[in-house]
Order: sequence, then structure tokens, then C-alpha cells
Amino acid sequence: MNIVEISAEFAPIIKVGGLADVVHGLSMELVKRGQDVTVILPFFPWIKKKIPHVRNTKKTIVTCEKNQWHNNSIWEVIQDQVHLIFIEDHHPDRYFSRENIYGYQDDIARFLYFSKVAMDFLLNEKKTIDVLHLHDWHTAICPILYKDILQSHNMTVKKIAFTVHNFQHQGKCSQQNLRNIGLDAKKYLNKELLQDESSDDLELLNLLKGAIVYSDVVTTVSKSYAQEVVQKEGAFGLEKVVKDNKGKLFGIVNGLDYEEWNPEKDTHLKGHFSPRNTEKELHEAKLVNKQNLQSELGLAPDSMKPMFISIGRLVWQKGPELIKEAISYIINSGGQFVLCGSSPEKDTQKKFDELKKMYNSNKNIHFHFDYNEPLARKMFAGADFIIIPSKFEPCGLTQLIAMRYATIPIVRKTGGLADTVFDVDDKNVPEKARNGYVFEKDDASELFESLKRAFNDFKNNKTKHIAYKNLELDHSWTEPAKEYLALFALKN
Repeated sequence: MNIVEISAEFAPIIKVGGLADVVHGLSMELVKRGQDVTVILPFFPWIKKKIPHVRNTKKTIVTCEKNQWHNNSIWEVIQDQVHLIFIEDHHPDRYFSRENIYGYQDDIARFLYFSKVAMDFLLNEKKTIDVLHLHDWHTAICPILYKDILQSHNMTVKKIAFTVHNFQHQGKCSQQNLRNIGLDAKKYLNKELLQDESSDDLELLNLLKGAIVYSDVVTTVSKSYAQEVVQKEGAFGLEKVVKDNKGKLFGIVNGLDYEEWNPEKDTHLKGHFSPRNTEKELHEAKLVNKQNLQSELGLAPDSMKPMFISIGRLVWQKGPELIKEAISYIINSGGQFVLCGSSPEKDTQKKFDELKKMYNSNKNIHFHFDYNEPLARKMFAGADFIIIPSKFEPCGLTQLIAMRYATIPIVRKTGGLADTVFDVDDKNVPEKARNGYVFEKDDASELFESLKRAFNDFKNNKTKHIAYKNLELDHSWTEPAKEYLALFALKN
């Protein structure tokens, strides 16, 4: 099949979060399975530094925005066997000649423009596309552009698949935003199309809603999340359109790139291991990594203390209040804790800054308020447990990486966490699949109960076997890619 992905991110070249890892990992696995995969991305200033062999094709795509024509250059490269196309805009606002991927007041305009150029490029190529696979609100206008305009210009797309990585981010915009790229905005101000029903502003349009309506199939990044978004809390106001289109909604759990995340070859680690090692060898390697991490961070060199970690952005979704509660419980119970990440929310970051001051002289806790991948890898490899108390979690890769590095997850039962982590004491789950500690309510008392069990099992040497058993679990892209291909092959 000729599969075209359009995305704002692609790891490790353009990356903010899990979206980049998913598009990269899935694309690579599809190529391994004999598919022809092209990924279209925006061109940022750092692209040439990250991929020196990227080539300017000398092709120019001319796109109209605000009744003015703008040139766009096309760059390309084969990366990890995937054909990457980069769109460099020459727009007077220099939409992508910027330091960051997101976070600008004109983000809606930027990604509407990118999507329009991407679709104009595909029209120009005159190739039949078996599957056009789109990701998140940044590309949500593409199905509308195709079905309402480009299809009548002899462009052929056999199936449009749209993946929602997070329903919280929807691309709400004005009618003028659509007029700017040549669409009849009034047509879409309709409850059956793009009108944002969750807003008091009846003039507001919702790009994510439009993609759900116009796409042939819609996927979420876990099976449980597909069920949760039918509910009001899960869909952030889009539950009605999800219910109305439930017949084309599917959940596929994300995979993990096993080459990128490989504790046997990871150059950042002192102790290496794989499923081929014995349980004793794994424990010894983990101990080397723990001791190295303790030394690097100035923590007390005590291997008998269980080490808990938290890695990622401290945003509302990730349950920062419960992370704070966990820190207090862990330190008071005689454990160690390491945090890697920060918050874009000023009030949240201030609270964690205060925590750092409070624990300043404590040798059992360390705060690193920035994402640092080498440090994160050492944490995954050296820790005993990772805390993931998310309020909601479409899928989550953190728990998958943790298990790959023999660190046991402690999670709230939601979304992809519910699909991948099963409680060690749950007799309704086969013993082989029990791989972590799970609590259900967004509540500190339930979290404390899981932490208490983790402490007890560590003390009684039970966690060594759980960590070892987790190494044999397969969370690679093998099965998810099969599910995507089966979905792509379904008749509309």
C-alpha cells in the first residue's frame, strides 16, 4: 500500500512528546512489513543540522492564503527507510522558521497553512494514495480539504484514517481561519459538521470534530481511551460527535520502538541487560545503574532503599498533585525519589520549586526541572518503581519504556495505562501479565495503598521477579502495526 502520513512531529527530528515517537515507530514498522510510507512534516530551522543529507528537491508548491499566493519549497530524505517530505514555507509570517514547534498565538493559522500546502503537494504528485493517515488537530483540516475540494480535482485517496492522540487539544478556531485558506466557513458552522457544540460561542469551529466527521476511520491510541472518549469527561465536549461516529472508531494501543529503547545497547547505561539474562544478572545490572545514578545525583548510596521516579511534564493531565503526595509518602517511608521534568503552568512549577527548597538537604530526593534524555534513561534503568498517576492517559509510552528497562510502574487505571499495566495482586489476571501496581480513583489514599504494597514487596524481594518478568512482555510495534494494516484494509 501507498501510505501517506501527515504529522507535526517525527522522532527524533521534530519532537515535543509521544506523537513524534508514535509516527516514527509506526512508520518504521509499516515499512518493515513491505508498505510504501511517506511522512509529510513542516520544515524547521534545525532540520538541516539534524539531517545534513536532507535534499532540496527544487520543487515549488504555490499555495493561496488570505487571497495571496505564497511559495513553498520541498525537501526530502530517506530516514530509517521512511520517505520524509519537509515543507519549507516562504510565507511573510515565516510560520515554521521559529525556535519552537508550538506555543504561538498563530498556531491555528500555522498548521492550517501547513496542512493546505501538504494537500496541494499531494495533488501535484498525481499519485493514488491508498491510505492518508493524519494525526491530531494540526492535520484535522486535511479530510475536509480532500472531500470538499481536492477530490473533484482528480486527487485519489482510497481511505482517510485519523488518529486522535489526545482529545484535550482540539484546534478551536474562528470562521476567518477557514476563509483564510479558501474554505466557505459558513457551510461548516453546522452542528453536523464543525460547529463547536461544547462552547458558548456559537460562531466557533472545531477542527478535531471536523476530522472525526470527515474521516473514514478514526483511531485512538489505546482501546480503553476509545471507550472513555464516549463519556463527557474523556472527550472534552466532543462526546456527541464521538457517539455519532462510534461505528468508525477503533482503539489501537501504541507500540514502543525497541531499537531506540534498548537497555542492552543503551550507551547511557553502566549496566546492560536483556531478556536473555538471568534474574540474578538483571538484578546486578540494575544495582550498578542505581548506584551510578545515586552517585551522579548526590543521593545517599543505599541500595536497600527502593527508588521511585517520575519522568515527564508536570501538567494537569499527569496528576502533579498526586505526585506531590507520593513524594511525601515515599520519603517518610524510607525510600528515594527522583523527578525529571517541569511544568509550563506557573503555579504548579512554583509548588515544586518550594518542594525542592524544603528537601534541599535531604540526600534521598533529587529534582531536575528540565527534560534531559540521558538522565531519563539512567533513571529508567536504575529505579525500582515509576509513578504515573494520570487523570487521563490516551496511551502513554512512559510505562512501556519503564517495563522495557525493568522498572515497575505504579499507575492510575485509565486509558492506555489500564490496557498495559495489570496489578500484581489481581487474581483475575493471568500471573504472567501482572506487571505493576494499579489504583483506580484520583485519590491520594488509593495511591498510598499501592505505594505501601510496593514497599512491602521490595522489602520481601518480590519485586525482583516482577521486574524480570516484565522484560519478556512484548510492547513493540509488531502487533499494533498489524492492527493498523487490518484497519487500513477494511472496506469503507
